[in-house]
Amino acid sequence: EGVDGKPIIVKGVIYTSGLGTHANSEIKIRVKNNSPFLSGKCGYPDYASGANVQCEIRGNSRILFKSTALNNDHREEPFRVSLEGEKDITLAFRTLNPDINSAHGVWVDLLTRD
Repeated sequence: EGVDGKPIIVKGVIYTSGLGTHANSEIKIRVKNNSPFLSGKCGYPDYASGANVQCEIRGNSRILFKSTALNNDHREEPFRVSLEGEKDITLAFRTLNPDINSAHGVWVDLLTRD
């Protein structure tokens, strides 16, 4: 589910699993040693409107991925990052607006793989 218990829908696609969040947020994840890559998409859900948000994936000491601004015109951004040397990562969403109104975000299709 997305924020407010709504289904996760990005660009008309309904996702049955994922993480819904509200900016500014951080989700900490422990990485298994045998997971060299993380892939997926971060997005601005279809029910939200009017905000500009950005997603970021951080490792122990570096930024692994930073999206462009996500908003009404640019709703999702795929990623594939190397987890080499990382034990913990942080999935972060932040607002690029002065306030957090409608600053919703989603993480979908998250997969660790070889």
